[in-house]
Amino acid sequence: MATVGLVFASAIAICGIATTARAQPSDDSLSVRRASDAPAEGGWGNAPLLKEAFEDGVEPGPAAFTILGIDATDIANRPGRVDERDRILHDGAELSFAAAAVDTMPPRLRPGWMLAHFIDVGQGNATLLEFSCGLVLVDTGGQVTDKFDGTKRLADYLEGVFKRRPDLDRTLRNIFLTHPHADHTSGVTALLAMSPSLKIGSIVTNARTNGSGWNQQKKLITVGRDKSIPVSLITNEAIKRSDGLTDAQIDNISCGAGEPDIRVLWGSDSGTHGWASEANNHSVVIRMDFGESSFLFTGDLEETAQAEFIGSYVRNPDIIDADIYQVSHHGSRNGTTEALLRVMTPEIAVVGSGNPADEEPGFSAYNFGHPNRVAINLLSAPGFGVTKSRPEVTVPIGISGRAPGSNKPPRYALQAVERAIFSTGWDGDIVIAASVQGEKRVLVE
Repeated sequence: MATVGLVFASAIAICGIATTARAQPSDDSLSVRRASDAPAEGGWGNAPLLKEAFEDGVEPGPAAFTILGIDATDIANRPGRVDERDRILHDGAELSFAAAAVDTMPPRLRPGWMLAHFIDVGQGNATLLEFSCGLVLVDTGGQVTDKFDGTKRLADYLEGVFKRRPDLDRTLRNIFLTHPHADHTSGVTALLAMSPSLKIGSIVTNARTNGSGWNQQKKLITVGRDKSIPVSLITNEAIKRSDGLTDAQIDNISCGAGEPDIRVLWGSDSGTHGWASEANNHSVVIRMDFGESSFLFTGDLEETAQAEFIGSYVRNPDIIDADIYQVSHHGSRNGTTEALLRVMTPEIAVVGSGNPADEEPGFSAYNFGHPNRVAINLLSAPGFGVTKSRPEVTVPIGISGRAPGSNKPPRYALQAVERAIFSTGWDGDIVIAASVQGEKRVLVE
């Protein structure tokens, strides 16, 4: 897909637990421009990409993804995607322009802006939050198959960001691992192997000690303790059920003007609940506020625990109300509920999943059937789904995944999506610029 700039109007939803449909905003559409559609002279006119987020307002233009930290060689057409339009950074002349743009781009964000990089690591989650004074990484997951190495791509993406931001001194102020499953932790070894080595301010994860990604989680915890890096193991018993839990380790970043507020709302639980046998339900849930812009990261929290999660904040349901929702459990059929969406009132949803058109065996979006149509239909529903719209795309949506031990293939159907639902499987890397005033800009690959 070509590089696309999407411009969002500010719309902040304030809502408690509701049982009636809320009115949709009068103007929920997103203005879309492609780099290839830019006029020969004069830039982007009234539809800028992300220039407001940078100190001197320089227009990123067609090289925006290289500027934001993605190596242009990764923007070539990937085999298997449904949309095979040429990507804007795929020939030599454009690559030369992109490389020149990196040298002239100012390294710092404006204090009143941040970037959320939803990195395409295949089947998995890895989200980099970039502020004017530092970086926070939420999960390090990624698919490692014959066609796609998500762990290498995560390390390469970070190298690109550090090249653009030498002022950050190769430092991640915080690494969150929501839970010990491989699609959330598999990149740990790659991060620890980066050279020169990364500096880590603090580590936050849950208190579970088993799962497909436990060895990676354990490795990060061990490195943290060996190097005297603060490690927080989040349990539900430690979380205050009004405004969550935050401290100097959980919110380990201070930028002055434009300072984020980071807190955890959920963690591993030692109770005997019916949902407790499912490891996904012990995911650390993270809320991040940046002025009037808000994000909710729910890991793989499933519907069996979501009722208790919502009910535990009955005194302050607005703590769950967020503008941008990283969709739980990669858009699976059991990861999103109407009840959660009614409390959250999201404007935008982002699904971290692989490319379902790549028919790869094993651990892949194709085999899991992600994202599933149950989740997409809920996110698209009038009255409680996401409130913004995107240019309509027709994409493969999962009907069912491959059952364990079965030779029956997963099932997909093409479906039009016009609400502001993005997926790394459809869109590639997704970068959302958000301001303290609640403005939002989205750049998709």
